[in-house]
Amino acid sequence: MIASEHLFNLEEFKKDYFNLKRTDILNKYNLNDTKYYKLVKELNLPSKNPMLETMLSQDELDQVIKMFKEGKSLNEIGRKFGVAGATIKKYLKKQGYEYKAKETNSFDEFLSKYSSMFVYDYFSNRLTNQEIMEKYKITEWIFRRMIDYYKLSKKKLKIEEILTDEQQSNLINDIKSGMYISQLAKKYNVSKDMIKRFAESHQLQLNHFDRKYDINIEEIVDDYVNKNMFLSEIAEKYGCCAMVIKDRLIKHGIEIRDNSENIELLIQKGKFHSGYKGKQIPYKQYMLRSEWELDVAKFLDKYNYKWSYETQTFKLGEFRYTPDFFIYDENGNLQFILEVKGWLKEKDIRKFQLMETLYPEIELILVDRELYYYIKKEVSY
Repeated sequence: MIASEHLFNLEEFKKDYFNLKRTDILNKYNLNDTKYYKLVKELNLPSKNPMLETMLSQDELDQVIKMFKEGKSLNEIGRKFGVAGATIKKYLKKQGYEYKAKETNSFDEFLSKYSSMFVYDYFSNRLTNQEIMEKYKITEWIFRRMIDYYKLSKKKLKIEEILTDEQQSNLINDIKSGMYISQLAKKYNVSKDMIKRFAESHQLQLNHFDRKYDINIEEIVDDYVNKNMFLSEIAEKYGCCAMVIKDRLIKHGIEIRDNSENIELLIQKGKFHSGYKGKQIPYKQYMLRSEWELDVAKFLDKYNYKWSYETQTFKLGEFRYTPDFFIYDENGNLQFILEVKGWLKEKDIRKFQLMETLYPEIELILVDRELYYYIKKEVSY
């Protein structure tokens, strides 16, 4: 029985269930979503429909109306504010706006008119899923049906679709010169997976960087101790991750600088705060940006994960994206990336789509509210 596991007053919980928002209840009783819904079911509490007025500010509610008048779909509006399309529909109905669903034959009409162009754009052009939907003015429902109808696989962009002939020629020369694959990916703003496929198609041998022999320990000690370079700067020089450099220095008996020493160096180099004016929380050698990130960092340390913070920036066309936490295996290889986001804006969704398209080999995990509450509970003990 879930109810018997909790020490709090169940009568008070029932009262709060009808008077407080779900997120407030989760915080007050230190619950995650799974236990919350199990407890609601066990106590036979009636389901309550979320009211948009309790979830968004008045400015955001006005924006909902504006987007609806502009012809945006319920799901598009819902994604922007992190709520369900059904919740948007109920609010609009209360405000006197009637939502008429698109006719059922809209998919068949689109299929007959644009099928070949859609498939071409999906595979050939550098368009994200969102850009394709905007180009043809279709909903996500029609977009997904097209994918299922043609059994389209996950698209993989090719170097030939991105780089000019001259850039491809330069890339071939750089590969032959022995440049590391990570350096190639950064120089040409493409993923390592694309570099691998390009090299295979041209029967070229890539330099994958053998960490056992290619790092000159005396040079990185000189860079770190005498030249006061940061781990990330040395890693960029050698084409590897900062964790690899850190491990080599520790094994060689070099003491890693603490947070205060790093901050002092940043001030000396004129890089401290580097344009960021928000909240900063010192933790180890990093300056974190929120309490959420601090809890995630403590969680990673509690379970002995090897990690670094904001150590790489990805170029995504018109965007530059620096994820929060990079998680590595015992050999220093990147396993996955954690991005801490309580609310997803339209710009965030676009970045995630571009990351999935341009860097398919990288696993990006979103730490949303549900996952964060689990992490917070773990680090609270």
